[in-house]
Amino acid sequence: MTSLFGNAFLPVRQHARDFGLAFASAMVVHLGLVIWLCAIGAAPPVKTFVVFGLAAVSVYLLALLSVRRVRELLPQKFWPPLRVVTTNYIALAFIDDFKNFRVNDFYRDIAYLPFAVLAIGGLILTLVAWAQSLGYISGKTRIRSQSM
Repeated sequence: MTSLFGNAFLPVRQHARDFGLAFASAMVVHLGLVIWLCAIGAAPPVKTFVVFGLAAVSVYLLALLSVRRVRELLPQKFWPPLRVVTTNYIALAFIDDFKNFRVNDFYRDIAYLPFAVLAIGGLILTLVAWAQSLGYISGKTRIRSQSM
């Protein structure tokens, strides 16, 4: 966000680790509920365990690597690509969940809509930032909301 919109999002960037650790903490509750579903015999399909299991491993790998001393054990060149791949995989796992979005339960749809918008919007912003870093979009031109 800071690479696209400048310093307006610098506070968000400065607290990225905090947001990530908060997300990892919330995942503990979610994973506990999945374990409970399995225990009562209502286990999700195997595909869910593969896709979201890898996403959960990615979340906790990032949490572990957020500790500076642990991250420094990696060769320095591995951290940026690992961070990009894992965070985007997590986003794609969420988007995969939203592709089963059915427009038949108004309250459920409204509850999921913000998550779908954020997941898809985040992926789009990532692609735009990537295009900018490769020179397809001028770095001096900031993306701004324009009235149509």
